[in-house]
This record gives sequence, structure tokens and C-alpha cells, in this order.
Amino acid sequence: MRGDPRLIAAAAKAAGGHALTLNLLGSYVAGVQRGVIEEAKAAVAELVEHGSLSGHDRAARMMESYVRRFEALADTPGTPTSGTPTPNPSPHHAEGVSSTRRGGESASGPRQAGREAHAIGGGAPELALLHLVGLFDRPAEKDAIDVVKAAGLGAPLAALGSMTPQRWSTAVSRLRAQRLLLPRDPARPHDLDAHPLVRAHFGARLKREAPDVFRATNLALYEHYKMFGLPEAFRTPEAYGILAYKASFPEGPLEDRIQQAISGELTEQNNSALPAIFWHADSDRMRGAAKLIGTSEFEAALAKFQPDDLAGMAPLFCGIAHGAAAGEHRLAYQEVYVPRVKRGNAAYIVHKLGALGPTLGTLAHFFDSPWSTPAAKLADRDQAMMLNNVAFALRAQGRLRDAEEASAAAVTSMKQLGDDNEVALNASNLSEVRLTLGDVKGAVAAAREAVEFADQTNNAFLQTVLRAKYADMLHQSGDVERAATMFAEAERLQVERQNELPRLYSFQGYLYCDLLLGTGGAGEVRDRAEYGLELYRQGGLTDLLSFALDTLSLGRAAHAARHLSEAHRTLDEAVDGLRKAGQEDDLPRGLLARAACLRDMGEWTAAARDLKETREIAERGEMRLFLTDWHLESARLLLAQLPRPTVKQGWFGGSKTVLPKLGAEHHAMRRQAEEHVQAAARLIEQTGYRRRDPEVAALRAQLDAG
Repeated sequence: MRGDPRLIAAAAKAAGGHALTLNLLGSYVAGVQRGVIEEAKAAVAELVEHGSLSGHDRAARMMESYVRRFEALADTPGTPTSGTPTPNPSPHHAEGVSSTRRGGESASGPRQAGREAHAIGGGAPELALLHLVGLFDRPAEKDAIDVVKAAGLGAPLAALGSMTPQRWSTAVSRLRAQRLLLPRDPARPHDLDAHPLVRAHFGARLKREAPDVFRATNLALYEHYKMFGLPEAFRTPEAYGILAYKASFPEGPLEDRIQQAISGELTEQNNSALPAIFWHADSDRMRGAAKLIGTSEFEAALAKFQPDDLAGMAPLFCGIAHGAAAGEHRLAYQEVYVPRVKRGNAAYIVHKLGALGPTLGTLAHFFDSPWSTPAAKLADRDQAMMLNNVAFALRAQGRLRDAEEASAAAVTSMKQLGDDNEVALNASNLSEVRLTLGDVKGAVAAAREAVEFADQTNNAFLQTVLRAKYADMLHQSGDVERAATMFAEAERLQVERQNELPRLYSFQGYLYCDLLLGTGGAGEVRDRAEYGLELYRQGGLTDLLSFALDTLSLGRAAHAARHLSEAHRTLDEAVDGLRKAGQEDDLPRGLLARAACLRDMGEWTAAARDLKETREIAERGEMRLFLTDWHLESARLLLAQLPRPTVKQGWFGGSKTVLPKLGAEHHAMRRQAEEHVQAAARLIEQTGYRRRDPEVAALRAQLDAG
């Protein structure tokens, strides 16, 4: 950069140390203004004038300087973009070009470049490419770029369809030299990418300046990703809709619904949960699509329709993003998220894949304001379901305050819709969030409400499960007797509903085992845990969390029976399983149990490591009950490391207890243990976590005994 040092210093200061702004300023001066700072006075003056802006906004100012330059060139017929930077691209930068000349011009020379510039405007190609990458929240793949090019849309994307390969390559190389596009990825040479702030800026600009183009382009990309990988015969709306119904309702009356769709009996008002095509299907095409049912082609298409890993779901995540950007939240929800990501009520991505991060990233597209205001274009019921879905995912990631807000909003929404089933489910979810946060009284109240609403339905499964969860709330509040009665009632309902399954299982089975361990029922817990694991092995249970929790119960039972080696091995498996399940609000259960086992094995360093992780999770998520448990187990670990009293035999058959002599280090450990017990007692008072009162009393007695 050449010119007045004072102006250079002022420009650097105006950039505010923001890396992208500095890069864009440097490339602007070096390329557009031939490296002379005085030539860029307008851009520098704008940065200086708005020196109080954030780094993001300063970068946006620099991007707009480029936009003005490109627009000026586009408005000048016959201008061959000679005023833009002219790097000397190497052959591997000039995609699709067999040879290049200085300035990145095609082999035909500047005359051809001038003719092309006259046809589409000198700066139009660069602007089109920048707005193209603004459509994506990730690198733009070649197939997706081809979809946009083929859409034949208006400005500022119109130039994409008319550029020759040579002009495309030249524009891409220039934008990379200007740091507006990222360098070429050798593994994917035809993809285009930019800094996230560049993508966001030009995406917002396209939406603001050309809303119809923005919507139409995103809609084309939605259709592209929605149909990605499906056989040609299943790319009609009717065939796709049949796949979506089968995936959402595996046991549903598919043939009956098809006949109703053909006869026009289905409407959005009375069948809003169905794929939209069922409300307005073409009768002939629906009949033709129905003929595919039961064929090997249908089964193969259904397997493609329901990918079983995150890699297979990647195009679906992209489709949802573009559908939401196009304003088609409802279509994206009904056609992609419910049947293919969530798989109806199976919550496949969470329970089978344990993928909470991708789940939240996808759900964000269905909110106008995460995580409190679902997209207004969703149906009322879908908005309420979205609050429920996101509350579960937030809770699993330890974001409990956000989860509590979403759960409470879901309860309110479902009450307004008059759906007792969903009110019950969401009230129960709310009770679990409140419990983990340390509001035991609020948790008990919400759990009681959940049971009351469940009892107004004919859903025996719901009545069973929510009674077990209510029983757990009572257990944590210290009301062991009522909790045991409620668990017994839940198990009685379980037997009435499924007499071939005589015991509570899955999460509710784990909760019952937790109560039984506290009342000396280690043998029964072992039997129940093995029962649950056998259900999993036989395919009766499929979610990762159920397997991990039953393994945890088995390990805790072995520890209670003093089978320490077996307990340690099993608890290792349980912690690994909880990590795979991806639910951070459950992981401390395993860490605390393993820490207690390691303590009894004398593996104090390893126990402290598990306790450290427990504390980090509990403090990050405001999990005050787990924080109480951390204090109590920390106190036990410290006391376990103190020298123990010894019994000395007397000369005439008597004995006496000899207290050990404690050094300074031991006295410090004892004081720390006392502080942990006091902190736990305070938390119990604050939260109502009365289940732990006996443990506080036992530790105080141990400390008093010296």
C-alpha cells in the first residue's frame, strides 16, 4: 500500500482491528485503486465517519464500497472491468479455462472480454456471484450452483446464466484476489465459499433488494435438496407425498388416505398433519403413484427417503434452510422435517442418532425469534409442537433456562388448542426441566398437572409414563412413601396396558430403580436393569438413552452389592452410552455414580476427574440438584482420603479406638469437606431437594465423630 502514511494509519485505525475489514480494505486499495491509499479516500472516510460501528458493520461498509464499484462498471456498457483487480491466475484457479493471459482474460483476448462486458455489464458477474454465495450458509456446491443458474431469475442473479466459462472463471479469480471469496478448495474445485459475514451480508442484500428473486431461488434450492437422491419415479408431488405419509405414520391407513385424497374428502382444516399434497392431489397422478406401493422400487425409495445417519440427512438440513428462507416453513416442516428427520413421533435424529447440535441448528429455521416465537407461517399446532421439540433439544444440551421458557410456552399453546395429550406431555417435560434447575416445588406441581391432564384422555401409555415421572418428583422432594405408591400404580397400569411387559421400562424404569436403590433393593434393581437391556437387544427399545440408563442402573446395583470391578466396568459403559445419547442433562447421573465407585476403589484422582466434569456441566446449565450431588460426593471423596481410626487390642482382651494424628494437609481436606456439606445443605434449603437430607445428616455425623 502506497501513499500518505497518516492516511494509511487512519485507515487501519478506522478498521478497528477487525480482521475481515482490514483484509477487504487492503485488497480494495491494492486492487481497485492500484495500491494508492489516496485513491480510496471515499471508502476510508466512510470507515472513519462510522468509527463507532461494530466490526461486523465496518466490514459491511467495505463490502458496499465494492458493490458501488461493481455497479458502476455494470452501468458502463463496453467496460471490460479493467478497473477491478487483475490477478494473474494459475491454471488451477481458472476453472474450465485451458489457457489464460495477464489480467485473467480469456484466450480470445480483451476484445472478447469487452464484448461480453457490454452484453451483461462489466461488474454484473462479480455482483451475481457474491449474491449467489449469499444464498448459502455453507459452501455452495456445484450442483446447487447449477440449480440457481438454470432458474433463469432476474437481477442481480441474471448474469449467472449468461456467463461463458471463461468469464465465470475470471470473475471468481478476481473475487478471490479481493478476499470476497475464499480460496479454492482442491477437494471440491467447483464449489464457491466466502467468509460467513460476506455470505450473510449479500444474502440479506439480495433479500432486501430483490425479494422475489430471493424467494424463488431459495424455493428452487429447497426442491433440489428435497428430491436429492430419490428415484425419478418418486419425484412427483403425489409419489413424494405417499412416501412422506408412510414415513410419518408407519402404521397409518395409507390406502384409505389415498382413496380419500383421490375423492377430495381431505382438507387442511381437518387433516393438517397430513402431507399437503393429500389436500389437493391430482387424482390421476395419485392413482399412478399408488401403484408403486408394495413394489421393491417403493421399498428402495423409502429407504432413500429415510437416511439413517447424519451424512445422509445433510441434504435435508440444507433443504429445510432454503425452504424457510423462501418463507415456506410449513412445507419444510411437513414435507421434510417431520417425515424424514423426525420420522413422525420417533424423534429419530435425537433418540437414535443423539444429534442434538444438528437438531437445534435445523429447528432454528422454524423460529422467527429463537427460542420463544415459532415462525408465524407454521400452523398453530405445528408452532406448539415446535416449542415442544426445541425445549427437549435445549434441555438435552444443558440450556435449561431456554428450555424452561419453551416448555412453558408449549403448555400454554396446547391448552389454547384444547389438546389434553400434548398439555400433559409438555407439562411433564416442564416438570423435568424445573427439577434439574432446582425448583422442586414447581416440578412437583407441573408433574401433578401432567397426570391430571393425562387422566382426561384415553391414552393409557401416557397415564403410565407420567405417573412414573410424577413419582420421581415426589422422590426428589423427599416424599419416599408417596413416590413408592405412585410408582406401583404406574406399574399396575403398565401391566393392564401390556401384560406381556410386567415391569416399567425405559426412562420410567430407570427412575423406579433409582428409588429402589435408596431403599436397599439392589438385587431387584439388577433384575429390572437386565430386563430393560434384554428389551433393547430384542428391538423393543431403540433409543440410545434407554440403553445407557439401564446400563447405569446395572452398574449402580453392582456397586451397592460391593462388586466393585464389575461396577466400574459397567459404569464405564453407561457413561459412554450417555455421551453417545448426547443429552448433557443426563450425563452427570453416570459421572456421579462412577465417581462414587472409584472412591470406594481408592481411585481418587479418577473420581476427582469425574466430579470436575460434573461440576462444569452443572454450573454451565444451572443444574442445582446435580450441583448438590457434586458437593455431597466431593465431601465423601475428601473424607475417604483421611487416615482412619484404628482399633487397638488391650493386654486383657479389651480394645480401644485410636484416633489418627492429622497433619496440616489432612486438616485442610477436612475443612473442605465441611464446606461442601454446608453448601449442599444450603442448596437443599433453596431447592427443596429433601431426598438428600439423610446424606447430609450422615456426613455431619461422620465429621462430628472425628
